[in-house]
Amino acid sequence: MTYLERLNNAFERLKQARSADDLYRQAVLAAQQQLGFDRAGIFLYDRSANQIVGTWGNDANGQLRDERDYRAPMEKHLIVQASDPHIRLTEDAPLKELGQTVGTGWHLQAAIFSGEELHGWLFVDNLIHHQPITDEQFHVIQSFSNALGQLIIHSQIEDTLIDALDSLVSHENQTLSALDRVSQLEAQIAGSRRLVQLAERLSGLVPMSARAVGNLVNFVSLLSSTQFADSDQALLASAQKSANQLSRIYRYFDQKVHEATENDIQTLEASVVQHYWQNQFNPLFRTTPHELEIHTNTPEDDIALPLILLTQLVKELLTNALCHGLEKSTGGRACVTLEQSDRLLCVHVEDSGIGLEPDQYEEVLKLFVTSKPNEYLGTGLNVTQHYTERWLNGQLELSESPLGGLRCTIRIPRPDN
Repeated sequence: MTYLERLNNAFERLKQARSADDLYRQAVLAAQQQLGFDRAGIFLYDRSANQIVGTWGNDANGQLRDERDYRAPMEKHLIVQASDPHIRLTEDAPLKELGQTVGTGWHLQAAIFSGEELHGWLFVDNLIHHQPITDEQFHVIQSFSNALGQLIIHSQIEDTLIDALDSLVSHENQTLSALDRVSQLEAQIAGSRRLVQLAERLSGLVPMSARAVGNLVNFVSLLSSTQFADSDQALLASAQKSANQLSRIYRYFDQKVHEATENDIQTLEASVVQHYWQNQFNPLFRTTPHELEIHTNTPEDDIALPLILLTQLVKELLTNALCHGLEKSTGGRACVTLEQSDRLLCVHVEDSGIGLEPDQYEEVLKLFVTSKPNEYLGTGLNVTQHYTERWLNGQLELSESPLGGLRCTIRIPRPDN
């Protein structure tokens, strides 16, 4: 039987799969029985946990085995970009059984992609008979893995659609209501968003807190002309004029944010806020390898909150996490959690990045402090702290996150109390 005939028989077997899980099982059997490889296994990539997840595979004797309970940390050599070759052949490689080495031989790893997204891998090896791989076998597994990848994606989509339809049947009214409310919110804040965008642009230029601006103006005002030589009088006059202009610019900026948010108290279900924040923050992560999670502990409870300003502050903290905490990570996580108690509304923004040293927690809240070497402008956390305190009468607290990086917590009094 030619390899082309074997490949055709393998595809016919895959067509009979009834679900994604059954497809994984049939693919392992096809790699053995139709294509003639010693062992095969299919593993998926759980991006949220950065783990390898088992499906079906062969044990050291070539017997089919259910490996759906197997999980392992993601290994660097498995990371493949869409632009990289999807198939890697390694000679004299350690051959493993559920993470434990059981022999050596050739090992072939074929990455499974959907567009730019890595879904998992097909592995085959020659542990049992130790026969060398031929060029024909390499091309066969290349064609097989490419077709298998497409079938897996289609099967997963079908399973997801079935689950989604089942979920919609049981939660249709709640889901449609949340999505409709999100659309209403986005339309409602369209006008105010222009002012917030102006504030965002200005925040990169004049992010000083009222205390910092006041200290600067007070310092300049205390300078006396008698302290300066005649040749420096023009310099003093210029400094006084610049300080006054900076003070006016800052008050103008502050007022614009206030105008955009002074009547911004919304009472919404927590699930609606969760949907809205997903729409607002997901674009920040589309061009990064990182994952964003948004949680609420009580999705059905009503929450009164200053939606526009709080959204901007959370966005600022997420941007800070991407630029500082997760910048050097190849697959990190950022989590936003919304919760409320009897008196307080809390938003936690945390990441799995590099975090801070114990002596940095107070320092980074100061104006123009940054964790990046050779950079002297740091403003994000200072701005967030300022608006949390001034406009929301709350606090910004920094601590170590259980994810390993930094946790920023905004605590404000509940507006409905």
